[in-house]
Amino acid sequence: MDTVDDERLPAKWLGVSHHVGSDLSYWLLLGSGKIVSQTSVQHVTQSDMRDDILKKRIDEFEETLEERLNDENFQSEETDVDFYLEDVEIAEDDPNAPTDEEYGDMIQEEKKDVDEFDNDAYN
Repeated sequence: MDTVDDERLPAKWLGVSHHVGSDLSYWLLLGSGKIVSQTSVQHVTQSDMRDDILKKRIDEFEETLEERLNDENFQSEETDVDFYLEDVEIAEDDPNAPTDEEYGDMIQEEKKDVDEFDNDAYN
């Protein structure tokens, strides 16, 4: 649970928030679906779950979060989209394809696969 404005609010602990806040900052998922970084975090104990008021707040939080993150809330109304941009392959002779000069320094040598290395060199 996180502390916001001196009130304990239920939240899901997502992990350490590296490079944000102090060394002991954590990512939390609030009931609104927002992710925040907080330093004051407490876990829910078994005795907390025996407190009817707190248990009710936790159950309400779980229901709210489940509804908020329900996939059905994020469905597109458009039905004529039938491909992803990654699915489109650009032919080498396509006049709209960027040239090597346009790519500039983004072109890199292809890296070797792990099975292409000389394993005897590492023994």
